[in-house]
Amino acid sequence: MSKKHLCEGELPYDGYGEAIDHCMEYDDNSFWAGNGEYGSAVNYCPFCGAKAPRQVDQAFKDKVKSKREIQDEQRLKKAREEGAERSCCWRISINTAEEEAGVE
Repeated sequence: MSKKHLCEGELPYDGYGEAIDHCMEYDDNSFWAGNGEYGSAVNYCPFCGAKAPRQVDQAFKDKVKSKREIQDEQRLKKAREEGAERSCCWRISINTAEEEAGVE
């Protein structure tokens, strides 16, 4: 088992608390920097400069669904619960809901 990356440090901050106080490597080999409440995927450790084995674009695509994907899944689930069958009319109703919601 390989040792995972973990750095902790102090960076200057403006009195509201540190935005980043650690950087750790997740099981998928991506680096995440954060403060225990918020985190961001990063390509390099902000403390030591180590390069993440798995870069942000890969980690982000694998971990986070887009807002559009989540909305589509919710609409599909609702349509199925309401007994809708897959048809051109069902597709039109989804497109109309997207337009009403202002989803581009």
